[in-house]
Amino acid sequence: MGIITLANQLNHLLSQKAAFYAEHFKAIDNLQQLPPNAHCLNSVLSATHYRPWLEQFALSYRVKASVVGEATREVDARALHSMWSQWFFGLQLPPLLLWLFCCPPGSELQRAIAAASSWDNWYFEAHESGRVETFYLLLSPETNYLASVSQLASWEQLLERLLIPIVERLTCLSPVAAKLHFSHQAYIVHWYLGELSLPDNWRDQRINEIFSRPELSLRVNDQPTINPFWRKLRLKDQQSARIVCCLRHKLPCTQMCADCPLDKKAHMHAGQKACG
Repeated sequence: MGIITLANQLNHLLSQKAAFYAEHFKAIDNLQQLPPNAHCLNSVLSATHYRPWLEQFALSYRVKASVVGEATREVDARALHSMWSQWFFGLQLPPLLLWLFCCPPGSELQRAIAAASSWDNWYFEAHESGRVETFYLLLSPETNYLASVSQLASWEQLLERLLIPIVERLTCLSPVAAKLHFSHQAYIVHWYLGELSLPDNWRDQRINEIFSRPELSLRVNDQPTINPFWRKLRLKDQQSARIVCCLRHKLPCTQMCADCPLDKKAHMHAGQKACG
């Protein structure tokens, strides 16, 4: 199978099963398919680009507030960085989970997960507000990406080589602790596993593997790797899965999310308006 066909198949799968994400995540087979304003991930997560985009993101909230007549207030820095992180992982993770868990282990399509584990294959297009608009994943014809023998091995490779390093970089760039970034990742993964049309017993097994173990099966230099998703969610009761508040209600013109772990009445600002 040619690399172009592989990219086309992945994009087709996404458009058929998750049309919304197909608009914001593209597999490409060469850099000529990138829009002129796309940036490599290493550049995106550098002070040179990240800080101006956060300033633009903050401005978008001030504009929202002015449109609905909300009193101008300082944009909370931690809440702003947290929301940017939610947009980032919210558009990045579901397509990867779809490709990983809806394709047979070791299949040709799962080569994309091996490619996704490398920073060099990621590109980012920003929305006019400063947050992510579209991800591009390069499937280089010069590289032979080998799919892992199991879905769990593929997931842990993605976590260890891509998701953990992204959080480490974001933690250096923002006032948000790593725990909150990992909470965003964990929440999105847990939610999207429930969206996949797969058997309940399969889902329960994946949840146990991904969230209930203190260490990853993967070992680096013969040393155990701490599982960053361990104890990041509530899994055994009917309460909100979230343990850590995402802080979104501290942004202008933004309400608490429906499953915030905080007491809504105690923390909702009087007269706060929702504007999307």
